[in-house]
Amino acid sequence: MDVRLSADYIEKINGVSSSISGPVQTANPENYGGRLLNGAIGINLLTTIFGASGKDRFALEFIFPLDQDKNGVQMKTRNAIIFGYQRSF
Repeated sequence: MDVRLSADYIEKINGVSSSISGPVQTANPENYGGRLLNGAIGINLLTTIFGASGKDRFALEFIFPLDQDKNGVQMKTRNAIIFGYQRSF
């Protein structure tokens, strides 16, 4: 079982781009950046179910936001589930 804590800080952006126009929220540089703190818990399983010539690794991780302070109008970060598979020879 694995436990993880991650923190992200994304700085504000300045200026405008002539290729982005219109009265939309995504064109406003004030709606970018902020702080995000995530926690995660996961499990890994190492096995040889697809043949004896290598190892198969299955991983499952649940990520959840602990704290978020985003600039301007942005969607909140929600829980996420990640499933992964790797094959090594």
